[in-house]
Amino acid sequence: MNSKRKDLQYASVFLLAVALTFLLGKGDNLWLVSWGDLIPSLFVLFIAGDCLYSSLLRIKRGEEEGGARWSTCFTFLVFSIVFMGDLFFIGNFIVDKLCG
Repeated sequence: MNSKRKDLQYASVFLLAVALTFLLGKGDNLWLVSWGDLIPSLFVLFIAGDCLYSSLLRIKRGEEEGGARWSTCFTFLVFSIVFMGDLFFIGNFIVDKLCG
């Protein structure tokens, strides 16, 4: 299980990956256009999944100790939205490339 410090480091790398994507000019379109756009999206997906898993474990541990903190629950919500959104974009790109 990751610590809160490790999650913050991952969130910083996540923001850096998003910023680099926009700086490289691939952020002008939200949809994935080429296979090169897929690499940062997979990177973001794995980081969000790891943070999501560690937040879930922290919530479960908090339930045993009398209740989870609201900040941990909010972090879980944010990373679950990022994870599912990125998964949707990747799935749409793959289906589009295979069927179109």
